[in-house]
Amino acid sequence: MRKFEINRGANASLEFRGLKGQHLLYCAIFIIVNFLAILILYVLGLPILLWIIYSLTSMIGGIGYFIYRNKKYGSKGLLDLKMRDFTPRIIEK
Repeated sequence: MRKFEINRGANASLEFRGLKGQHLLYCAIFIIVNFLAILILYVLGLPILLWIIYSLTSMIGGIGYFIYRNKKYGSKGLLDLKMRDFTPRIIEK
């Protein structure tokens, strides 16, 4: 029988299959938006082959992009990357 660790601690970030923190949230939002785009393609009456090509390329590319960003910046790296724009370059008196 497999055992899963449920409680990771109070300060541990959310993690699912290697994606941590903000990257997991962005990936989930991307999947929902992509699903809605496929529904719009259906409503417009476009051929099913176009849906398949669009969904496969965007899902593989998008999820791969979020995995790459997760490995490069870590769970809180995006926040640090955004805050670099707000830090002063020169401190004056």
